[in-house]
Amino acid sequence: MRDLLILVNLLPGPQYGYQLKKQAGLILGDEELHNNVVYPVLHKAEKQKWITRKVVPGRRGQKRIQYALTPLGKEELIRRVSTFAGKEAANDEAFYLRVGLFPILSPEVRRNVLQARELVVSKLGQRFGALRSELDPPGFGREVLAFLQARTRQALAWLKRLRGLREASKVAGKGRGKQKTGIETSRAQSLAFLRVQPGSSPAANGSGRGRDL
Repeated sequence: MRDLLILVNLLPGPQYGYQLKKQAGLILGDEELHNNVVYPVLHKAEKQKWITRKVVPGRRGQKRIQYALTPLGKEELIRRVSTFAGKEAANDEAFYLRVGLFPILSPEVRRNVLQARELVVSKLGQRFGALRSELDPPGFGREVLAFLQARTRQALAWLKRLRGLREASKVAGKGRGKQKTGIETSRAQSLAFLRVQPGSSPAANGSGRGRDL
């Protein structure tokens, strides 16, 4: 996940290492990622030719290293996020990452992501409903189940909205001919979406830092 986030943050353009540390940390809910996490990922990515690095002069005359995503790196990023099933479909951050990258993913991949997530959320809703019917817990137990059921309904409503936005972008893209379509919209907008803290999303769990549904 962390290596994907670093590649994602290089989509808008070249970045310095400290920028990548802060951006990836912000997305994950930390102040910044440690050097021991970020730079090994960058070195591996450079070795795989997913990124390039060059030395540029700093404002005070010092040398700074700038990293940039290569076409091969973008292909690798798209290949990896195009897979979404099983445990990943139940993982909040994995889902948010892919939705944030919808502008660069194919319609088929976007459709598969939404379908896989909807299946997971629907099963959760059925499970919570069965628990409430069978156990009928009193007091706070009932409050917990009511909250979980409301959250799954809200998540399903959001998925429906995302599907509607996907269809709208497809129609708009056809109407503009060779102009930019929904798939080609600003990459910076994708990153802005990813920087929303998980707790603010309709599908996030109650802690605000949860990873899975």
